[in-house]
Amino acid sequence: MEREYQFHPKRKWKFDFAYPLARVAVEIDGGQWAERGGRHSRDTDREKLNAAARMGWLVFRFSPEMLETDPAYCIRQVVETIEDVLLERSLQR
Repeated sequence: MEREYQFHPKRKWKFDFAYPLARVAVEIDGGQWAERGGRHSRDTDREKLNAAARMGWLVFRFSPEMLETDPAYCIRQVVETIEDVLLERSLQR
């Protein structure tokens, strides 16, 4: 996984973590208790995630609480998805 991966060719948008070969990314939502809800509750973040979807990215979103409560679950979701994507691509060849 690459940290702070800039995925868009024209915008400065970055994923918190990304596995570019499989186009799988992780966003850790923070600031939900901030006055305006944090950066992940703004329309600019929705614009970013919509652009990522158009580019074929699968984006997982986890809260800090999810990562603290059950990190193995979060990691398993991402790893299994990467494995599925790479397996599917190899079968298509």
